Amino acid sequence: MTELSIARSYIEAADADISDMKDQIEIIDKAKAAGKEPDYVPAVSALGGGISTYRTVKKLIPKEEAMVAKRAGVIATWIRSVGDFRSAHELDTQDQPSLQNAEAIEELLRALKKETLALEETIADQRKKQEELRDVIRELAKRIPPDKLPQNAEGEGDDDENFLPEGMQKPKNGKGGKTDPREGQEKRMSEQEARNSLESLKGEFGRKMPTSDQPGNGPGGNKPSSDAKKKDY
Repeated sequence: MTELSIARSYIEAADADISDMKDQIEIIDKAKAAGKEPDYVPAVSALGGGISTYRTVKKLIPKEEAMVAKRAGVIATWIRSVGDFRSAHELDTQDQPSLQNAEAIEELLRALKKETLALEETIADQRKKQEELRDVIRELAKRIPPDKLPQNAEGEGDDDENFLPEGMQKPKNGKGGKTDPREGQEKRMSEQEARNSLESLKGEFGRKMPTSDQPGNGPGGNKPSSDAKKKDY
């Protein structure tokens, strides 16, 4: 599965959890209105699942954003490579391999840009879904007796939401507010990582990508020499 398909799958999981929790809220409210003791077992299960999905999405979003940043780096590198190959072809119009390589990279660039844009849009959707999940989790947690709440209702660290009722919440144990000094730094994607992320798209393109271990072919490298016309990429 690609990063995009994984991100979308968690939106679907969040939708399912939200639906289950809303159903349990309605069931509990109806039972209490009728003067009956609700069956909290299904509600506890639905709440536990919703909390797990919420925390997974919360941890997933920063990783997806890092992937978007890495893709931005490889897109810039590939754009430079296209320019190099087209310059080589302009200098020698008989250099057909350079022209073919430029066209092959452009095809992959279009695919990578399209998928990256879709991933950015999906991240935004995940954030909205995360807020909706939080609201429904809190509503259901209010209706369940404290002694019946699932174990994961309590936060596991500074970054985790604590869904225990007021008065029951404990101080969060974390890392003393320390942050990873590498956070916020742009991470660059290697050419191989970019190829792997587009594995599902490779069947659409018949030409091979240029390799980075030959002069002029590597990302950001010099213009191809006349040897380029002797090589089949």
